[in-house]
Amino acid sequence: MKKDLLQEVIEAHGGLPTWDRFNRLIVSMTFGGWAFKLKFKGGKRTHRFIISLDYPLVVIEGFPKPGLQGVFTPESVWIETLEGQRVKERFAPREVIQQWPHTICWDDLDLLYFAGYACWNYFNTPFLFAREGFRHVYLSDWEKNGESFKRLEVVYPDYIHAHSRKQVFYFDQCLRIRRFDYDPEVFAPWAKATQYCYDYKNCKGIWIPMQRKVFARKKDATIVPGITLVWIKIKQLHFQ
Repeated sequence: MKKDLLQEVIEAHGGLPTWDRFNRLIVSMTFGGWAFKLKFKGGKRTHRFIISLDYPLVVIEGFPKPGLQGVFTPESVWIETLEGQRVKERFAPREVIQQWPHTICWDDLDLLYFAGYACWNYFNTPFLFAREGFRHVYLSDWEKNGESFKRLEVVYPDYIHAHSRKQVFYFDQCLRIRRFDYDPEVFAPWAKATQYCYDYKNCKGIWIPMQRKVFARKKDATIVPGITLVWIKIKQLHFQ
């Protein structure tokens, strides 16, 4: 039986049997960019992320400052001491971040929600697409600068907190994610973004990009050059 594109993509990133051996991914990374400055949360940040591979849960150590850590779940986010005492907590964070005055200026819990759901999705992709409720449509190949990329439109189920329900992924000749397009609705209802993935590294059989950059996207799918909305550089990572 011929494999479909999604199955080939998952195998190109390491395959489900390898992925299912692990329970969580620990990532030390630095990130920043104009998107955070626009929400008054600018500046370069370095944190260690503990990312669950079973369900949406992310712990960000040293957030928002040393001695504390932030915890993301879809239903609530909170900041706690290292002993587990909650200092701040917010329920229904996706609803709150899209209300005034959070649409203009983010607080620590807004940034925690955004960074938490975004990184949980980034590091669980594309294995996430094999879960119940995901739908996908094969699009025509896309060509740029003499290269051809296969494309897959993915529709996310309601139970997954993501940038947008519909996203388009571009795969290179190795069938690894080179780019994906989405509309980050919690940032702004009009926002359109493209994320590029670079510098893939094999970690215990799983291929993960060590650098990412996000740019604004035009209607014709080209990017707005010159302004990096978000950049991410991974310093260390390992599976458990």
